Amino acid sequence: MGIASVELPLEPLIDAKEAAKYLGFSVNTIKRWAHEGKIPCIAFVIGSNGKCTYRFRVSELKVFLQTLEQRPHSMTILTLENRAGL
Repeated sequence: MGIASVELPLEPLIDAKEAAKYLGFSVNTIKRWAHEGKIPCIAFVIGSNGKCTYRFRVSELKVFLQTLEQRPHSMTILTLENRAGL
C-alpha cells in the first residue's frame, strides 16, 4: 500500500510592489508590515547581511484586505488613510 499524493496547484507569488498596487498602500507600508509580521508573506533572506525580500500570495492578501475592512469603523479609517495617494 503506497502513500497517496495529491497535486496542488502552486499559486504564483507577487512582490511588494505588486502587493502595494493590489492593496492600495505604498510599497514602504507593505514592506514595513511584512517586516513587522502584520501581513502574510514569505520572507527570503538575501546575502549574509540578513536583508529580506518579501513575496505574497494574492489569496492571502484578499483575506488580509477583508480583515482590514471588518475592523471597527474608527480603526478602518485610520488604516485606510495610510493608503497610497490619500
